[in-house]
Amino acid sequence: MTLDVLQDRIGYRFKDESLLVLAVTHSSWANEHSAGNAHNERLEFLGDAVLEIAVSAQLFALLLIFSLGNRTV
Repeated sequence: MTLDVLQDRIGYRFKDESLLVLAVTHSSWANEHSAGNAHNERLEFLGDAVLEIAVSAQLFALLLIFSLGNRTV
């Protein structure tokens, strides 16, 4: 699949296509093809952190309706 096809399918055009290449490059492929640190693990870590913040904020807001003793599980 080409980058153009991928961008068409996701409905988004990257201004910097190197970010898309980085996002879809797995670390094992990068290691096998001497690409060094050009893989998606840092982006994956960042995405996980953003998701954690979003879920934590939603849970915190949801649990505010309960008394302090009922907030623990």
